Amino acid sequence: MGSSSLSEDYRQCLERELRRGRAGVCGDPSLRAVLWQILVEDFDLHGALQDDALALFTDGLWGRADLAPALQDLARAFELLELAAVHLY
Repeated sequence: MGSSSLSEDYRQCLERELRRGRAGVCGDPSLRAVLWQILVEDFDLHGALQDDALALFTDGLWGRADLAPALQDLARAFELLELAAVHLY
């Protein structure tokens, strides 16, 4: 899947959510899986972020006895970031 196709798929996902009355983050599980894979495996993206994304995640979760609430907080933070980007878009 190329980046232009990914952008188009993401735009269509947002439009579907808007038609359903749920403006905000993309809820398509298959598209989210592709985006997650890119985030985890694309080391060029990590360099573009000026830091190692996986190291940031690890540092943020280090020392947590129960990772579930921490990961839920992290997911909500990314959803908020995505929502802000959607509004800018």
